[in-house]
Parts: sequence; C-alpha cells; structure tokens
Amino acid sequence: IAFRKFSKCNEIILPKLYAVVYKMEKKERNMIFEKIENLAKKKEITIAALEKELGFGNATIRGWRESYPTVDKLKKVADYFGVSIEYFLE
Repeated sequence: IAFRKFSKCNEIILPKLYAVVYKMEKKERNMIFEKIENLAKKKEITIAALEKELGFGNATIRGWRESYPTVDKLKKVADYFGVSIEYFLE
C-alpha cells in the first residue's frame, strides 16, 4: 500500500488496520460486505454502480464475501459513504 496518499496519522493507523483486515474470518468478511450493501441500499446505488463509481473492477466488492479487501479499497468505500474504516470492522 502506498501510504504517501494518506496523512501522517494514517501512516500509523493503516498498517495496523491492514493486519486486522487480513486476519479476518469469513464471517467477518461477510459482515463488511453486508454493511456496504446496507449503505448502498440507503444511498440507492447498486454494488455494481458503486464499484464503477470508485474505479474498481467488476465484482470487486462482491468478491469480498470470499476474499480479503485491501485497506486502500476499503478506505475508498468508507470515504464514499462518509464513514470510518473502523465502522466496517465493528
């Protein structure tokens, strides 16, 4: 991950979050997807449209049910919805 894009504070926080995201169980990854899906419904945007809006490949977010999201992509989603990355990990 290129941390130069983020603030000095995030240089400390993001590596820790990166480690947390990669240690997640499948159930926890599903929780992230479900939270994104709920936020998308509230904002009346489909997951496919969200992926396109954020410049992600097709089925990237939907794939998080089975694989791990990268912190930079999770941050993009969080920023889009105006929530913190921590929101997805609670």
